[in-house]
Amino acid sequence: MSSRFFAQLGDSSDESSSSDSEVEAPVSRAPARQYSSILEESDEEKRVVRSSKDKRFSEINETIKAIRNHKKIKDITKVQEGFTTLCQIYAKSQNVIAKNGCPRAFIRCIADLETYIKEVILPICTVYFAFNPYLAACERI
Repeated sequence: MSSRFFAQLGDSSDESSSSDSEVEAPVSRAPARQYSSILEESDEEKRVVRSSKDKRFSEINETIKAIRNHKKIKDITKVQEGFTTLCQIYAKSQNVIAKNGCPRAFIRCIADLETYIKEVILPICTVYFAFNPYLAACERI
């Protein structure tokens, strides 16, 4: 049996035209069923519209939670990545912060990171530099 595309070019027999219409009918109905199921699913879900303030502050809070979790397991690399992400989110949300003020959680997180660096990372670095005299000399410069 030839495909419906080649049937239009040459063969104009009754069998091919009737078989073409039979082939086309189910194909045209199948997407309608798919779309109807998608529409039914979207009706069940409620769309939540949030303000830009809520979106930005929730992004900041989620990043802060991730940083706290990484600090608990002492994953310094992830803490640094989280801090970089937090700074990017802060830069994106400058308009919202200018209107509503800086979130307390952000200020608290920066202060916690400062104490974390002093308490955890600096002792590690001093031990590392103590065993490597070349790095200790570079630190003094």
